[in-house]
Amino acid sequence: MSVTMEDVARHAAVSTATVSRVINNPDMVNIETRTRVLQAIQALDYRVNITARNLRTRRTQNLAVVVPHLKNPLITDILESLEKAALAEGYTTQLCLTYGDIERVQKYAALLAEKRRIDGVVAVAATLPPDMVKMVHTVSQNTPVLLVNHSIPAIPGLLFDFRDATYQAVQYLVQKGHRRIACLNLPTDFCFPAKMRLEGYRRALAEAKILDELIYEADAIDDYKANWTHAVETMLAGTATAVLAYDDRVAVTIYKLCKERGIRIPEDLSVIGCGDFPSGQTLEPTLTTIGFPTEQMGDRAFNDLLEHINSDILVIRETTYLPVTFIERHSC
Repeated sequence: MSVTMEDVARHAAVSTATVSRVINNPDMVNIETRTRVLQAIQALDYRVNITARNLRTRRTQNLAVVVPHLKNPLITDILESLEKAALAEGYTTQLCLTYGDIERVQKYAALLAEKRRIDGVVAVAATLPPDMVKMVHTVSQNTPVLLVNHSIPAIPGLLFDFRDATYQAVQYLVQKGHRRIACLNLPTDFCFPAKMRLEGYRRALAEAKILDELIYEADAIDDYKANWTHAVETMLAGTATAVLAYDDRVAVTIYKLCKERGIRIPEDLSVIGCGDFPSGQTLEPTLTTIGFPTEQMGDRAFNDLLEHINSDILVIRETTYLPVTFIERHSC
């Protein structure tokens, strides 16, 4: 049985992407790691598949990064980190803005496929209707694809642990004595993070033996199209004593409408955001929220995709969930 790149990687305790760089771009690997990989290659008598190598090294050193919009700070922070990681490895990134429009996605797919202009795709998308899912599968047949903030069978993916985010938030509020806890969310049909948020919310309520679910959904399936005013007004007219905002931008809307109605935060209503955005950090009282490792996400997305690009054999991994951090301030 022939030795594979994965065997070399295991022997040298590095990734297959690092083994590939040692073979194809040795100057990009530090001397200690390079020596360890070369020793593993010699010890295992690994023979480079010349045909496969020639095909792989016919590279553009260019990646497509597909995003629905740039209005969410989570997306822009991930892009900044991803671009930094890509540049360090000699890659450039090509930004493709879809605005949730399937026709734009199809045009991008056609343009990028022409003359193979890219080596791989990172798609950052919380909401993916069925036609978008089908397009992702189509593109992945010929081009390595990595999903961020969504999960599709047979497609490598990275997600923040939104399930744990709402679970931690509800647990915290229960410990504060709250039993009427509202959740502002996007519809869960096509939005994977919204589905995870709801699962975490329900799990925490069940553990606290709270039967009443106070769920208020936005009027659109995408966060950038949603007008949260009606959902927030409906929530404020109800009996909730605490609320989980979909993100910190929604928390800003809650603060604004509470001020207009004379509702005090946190005396009358406790508020927990999500994302730790700059907009939430300037609120008064300061916003308790959930922080996400966006820098780690961008760096991990690039390196996972690069490993996918460099691999001799595609290994489909389970979706990876990055941990979140509860940030206690003064809104509860």
